[in-house]
Amino acid sequence: MHPDHDDEERVGPISAPAGLEFVTLRDAIAGEIVLVTRLTRAETGDTLSALDRPALVEPWELPTPLLPVALTAPTRADSDKLTAALHRLSVEDATIRLERNAETEQQVLWVMGQAQKDLILSHLRDKLSLKVVEEDVRVPLRETFLTPVKGLGRNVKQSGGHGQYAVCNVEVTPLGRGPASSSSTRWWAGPCPRLHRLCREGPHPADGARHPLRRPTVDIRVTLYDGKSHSVDSSDMAFQVSGQLALRDAAEKGSVGVLEPVDRVKVRIADSYLGAVLTDLGSRRAQVQGSDLDGVGHATVEALVPQIELVSYPIDLRGLAQGTGSFSREFSGYELMPEELWPAR
Repeated sequence: MHPDHDDEERVGPISAPAGLEFVTLRDAIAGEIVLVTRLTRAETGDTLSALDRPALVEPWELPTPLLPVALTAPTRADSDKLTAALHRLSVEDATIRLERNAETEQQVLWVMGQAQKDLILSHLRDKLSLKVVEEDVRVPLRETFLTPVKGLGRNVKQSGGHGQYAVCNVEVTPLGRGPASSSSTRWWAGPCPRLHRLCREGPHPADGARHPLRRPTVDIRVTLYDGKSHSVDSSDMAFQVSGQLALRDAAEKGSVGVLEPVDRVKVRIADSYLGAVLTDLGSRRAQVQGSDLDGVGHATVEALVPQIELVSYPIDLRGLAQGTGSFSREFSGYELMPEELWPAR
């Protein structure tokens, strides 16, 4: 879970637990459970061995943390301390994953379940005296155009000296849902030679377009089919602003939809809980891809589930399957979110 490192470590006294006491040992062999103190570089999962007889115990496979917890602090000082504490916890416990989501601006700690979550929050608040606030986990959304539409952007300003002059006529065409790596806004050049930077890079629609949520826009093609420029007052920046205005105009005229991330989920439970799990997945707007019985009392269900519906799923599945269920998830892509579920602006 951590980068490989090969450091010299000075080992302190070695002791073994004996009831509530610890007995000091002169040495320890592989397989013994002992306490080693004063370590400065070693991390969970490392192997300690003599310099003249280096050894390595293969890391064991650990379960993937699937419960996200968004944590924040009320002050800047507490925020810095919280980040350092969470980083240290993730180093000590390989079943914890720390993630900083740049889009939602949230610090998300992925844990195994409710018990581990409560233990970590108690450690932060009681032992480290940190003021920690738990937030609702937000998922990164996207937007797209649902129908072809044209837009006009005019950026004409004069304030003494060089002004700004750029006019863009664009046509927005929706594309099909593509892989996450290829979902982007594609710009195509028209007959305007001075729009070279706009055609090559294109403004980010979320920078200025008046969309329902002001989110990044994907799966569209923007064709620049006409425009005007001025020999003195036109510039790259002027055309960047003009392109944003053109997209804003297109968004006001056309139909814009919100896309939400969807994960491919595989659930494994005892076959006696299959009906309850399928019913629960249906309430989460899941698209069930299939289910399978292995003939020895277990069932597997595969489904596409919106990420927003999976935030509390590890806890809910534990209750549904009496603690016997497990699941895995991987990102699949983006799909249209029902309009009635769009978050408030």
